[in-house]
Amino acid sequence: PGCVLIFFPSYGLMWQCVEKWGGPISSRSRNTNSGKDNFFQARQKKAQSPAAGSARYCFPHAAVKMNQAAGATPWQRLNAVKSIVLEPKTTAELKEVIAEFDKYNDAPKSKGTFLIGVCRGK
Repeated sequence: PGCVLIFFPSYGLMWQCVEKWGGPISSRSRNTNSGKDNFFQARQKKAQSPAAGSARYCFPHAAVKMNQAAGATPWQRLNAVKSIVLEPKTTAELKEVIAEFDKYNDAPKSKGTFLIGVCRGK
């Protein structure tokens, strides 16, 4: 239980690693036939539009069965252990993303959250 903080020296390096790990901006996370994102979709709040800040940065825990983990990307394996929250680049989105981070940690049966951010970013 608990949280794990993963810090990078820059936003560019953070997003490059997220992409290499098969994260939401990766070509590995897209359906090549339609070009639409079919990866772990962030939880959308009913009252908000898909462009809402936390929707792009917060990924709830998505359990993966052991027999499926062998072919999983590093991002999928991380998300199978804990929820993932990415630090947004803009300060305007930070408050909502931190609220999601707190909600994931306070949820019943929470296994914690990976907070991926930039050292001295905000």
